[in-house]
Amino acid sequence: MCIRDSLITVREANTNLTVTFEVFVSEAKVLVLEIADYNLLSEYLNSFQEGDILILQGELEFTEELEFSNLTFILRGKLIAPRMTFNNVSLVGEEGSLESEDIKVSGNTTFKNIHSTSNLNIDSGSILLEDSDLGNIYLNNGGISLINKGSLNQIDFTNITSLDDVINIVNYGTIKEANDALILSDLINKDNLTFDNRGEYFTFEEKAYLNKDLLANCKKRTIYQDGYNLDTVYLRDISSSIQDTLTDFWLLESARKVVISTDNYGLKVSDLNLIKESVLELESLDLSEATLANNMIASSQFAGLSSLKEIILPNNLNKISSNAFTGTGIEAIRIPGLVKQVEEDAFGNYKAGPVTLFEVHLESLVPKGEEFVYGFSPFTRFFVSAPHVDKYQNEWGQYSVTIPYLDYRKVYYNNYIFREATRYGDYYLSPINFTEIEIVYYAGEVKEDLIPNTYVLEKEYKVTRIGENAFRDTVKNGLAIELVMPDNVREICDYAFNGFGTISKLDLNNVKRVGKYAFQNIDYTFTVIDAPNLTQLWDYAFEGLALVTEINFPNIYHIGEYAISGMRSLERVYAPKLQHLSNGSLVNNDSLVEIVLGPVVDCGSFTITAPKKARVWDFTHSEIDFETGLVRVVEPHFGTAWNTNTKAIDTVYCNMDVVEYFRSKLPNATVIGR
Repeated sequence: MCIRDSLITVREANTNLTVTFEVFVSEAKVLVLEIADYNLLSEYLNSFQEGDILILQGELEFTEELEFSNLTFILRGKLIAPRMTFNNVSLVGEEGSLESEDIKVSGNTTFKNIHSTSNLNIDSGSILLEDSDLGNIYLNNGGISLINKGSLNQIDFTNITSLDDVINIVNYGTIKEANDALILSDLINKDNLTFDNRGEYFTFEEKAYLNKDLLANCKKRTIYQDGYNLDTVYLRDISSSIQDTLTDFWLLESARKVVISTDNYGLKVSDLNLIKESVLELESLDLSEATLANNMIASSQFAGLSSLKEIILPNNLNKISSNAFTGTGIEAIRIPGLVKQVEEDAFGNYKAGPVTLFEVHLESLVPKGEEFVYGFSPFTRFFVSAPHVDKYQNEWGQYSVTIPYLDYRKVYYNNYIFREATRYGDYYLSPINFTEIEIVYYAGEVKEDLIPNTYVLEKEYKVTRIGENAFRDTVKNGLAIELVMPDNVREICDYAFNGFGTISKLDLNNVKRVGKYAFQNIDYTFTVIDAPNLTQLWDYAFEGLALVTEINFPNIYHIGEYAISGMRSLERVYAPKLQHLSNGSLVNNDSLVEIVLGPVVDCGSFTITAPKKARVWDFTHSEIDFETGLVRVVEPHFGTAWNTNTKAIDTVYCNMDVVEYFRSKLPNATVIGR
């Protein structure tokens, strides 16, 4: 493994500064500061480059104002200064805390696991507060995007003097001043503030508008307290039948979304029927904080309600009965982990034709059996927790159904299982870490610039991985595109583009790994595959691409089984650093003329079959043995019948040290050392 980081440690020894350098092969640096030396900190910040990490360690008290910009750093202890500014910063605390009279924040900035009682002044940008415990947040301008996944004291809008751009806030956490969470000004209204509260409940002083005009999930109230026709209505703490609880049923008529919570009461079929009858165009029903009678959704409960596009199910739900959602407009749903049974046809008769439900998120970490599986169409896209994808695929491989409308084709339930992801437009995305994201699935059609280099969610992420099966179902529209991988993409997983079309040019750019069957069965017109940084190509990845004439893999060291087989037009393979050539990897490539393979350690069984034109093979290489500092001596292991027609090889080039070895293995060839 190559160690990339340079480590620079600064410690105080008596009255002098002792600087210790431990330098490795370095592209990025880790800078550790353990004393409050402003000049030294400035020196570090001025030399900071992308990929570097700054670590502030211990209790560091500065008398100067501190400004941090465009960097990633870790706080192990307490940082004290009269004023601090953070712009485009990722700050991760390891028992880290901030103390300052004034903390200014802007740009794409993340605070993770940070404690502070000081005020934060946010001037602009996209701010993520994650697992942090903070004081008051002051918003100073419009256009700010704020996501809170921790705890903060309150949010104050009174510093804003003009507001041209919308403020977007999503709260997943806690606002400690629960009875006065938002300090508003007369400038703030539902047109310039979007506030989605998915965390703890809170209230605030109302101005010239209603809570429900502005917020979701906040002040507890029942429908008749609002007094207006609202798109979203809230039925809170229902403790008896809805018929007996409410009086102003006319307020439900124009609602689009209904949120119901219960208090020691299970909603009955009659309660839900009343909602269906009263709400003329019900689009969304949130039951996440409700309990249903018998913890089940009854047979045909929402059948035929075509306006219903979304339902959030109770966490304690056990069963979804037959035809419960037949004829609704629900395309995506999350199934709580306690659901044990989903009766067949619960979402429609999928054997008679396609059903609306396309996307199902499963919270259970354990795959359920046939009483659960057969409630869904086998063409449903299932999303599960990433560590459990393999478990679901293995377990559900035993379940299948025969589809009459597809000429009685048998379809298995493990075909469309993906890691948990969130949909943004046509892309389903899942963060890999703080800076990288994976395209898990694409639900759109072929288009130019298909794969983004970055994607902005709460902050900008680099797109580094194309997930398993990600583009397998892309809608073909006759458009032929140049598929050039963006600079950030490093990995293409199994089946990622299987069956994709149409590709006029393929350039893998910085991709280092291509998974199994990744480009099998594609529609294409290109004849050259360029992969300048590819190191691993796995089984059947390019199998059967009969139009390809040339492959350039200057850095590859592993080619999997049958990975570039069946390329009837292939004339040239350039892989000068190749070490592992797996079973059948070059079979049925009858047009091969030139083969440059390098320091091959293993040539698997039946690697080559009857290369009629490939008379010259080149195994020469310049790989260095790191222990001796000399060129490695490589004697390839040739598997059974690795070449079923060794007479076709006239000449073999190899390193001088292994000439006799190649002569013993290829007695019909002229072996030349160089």
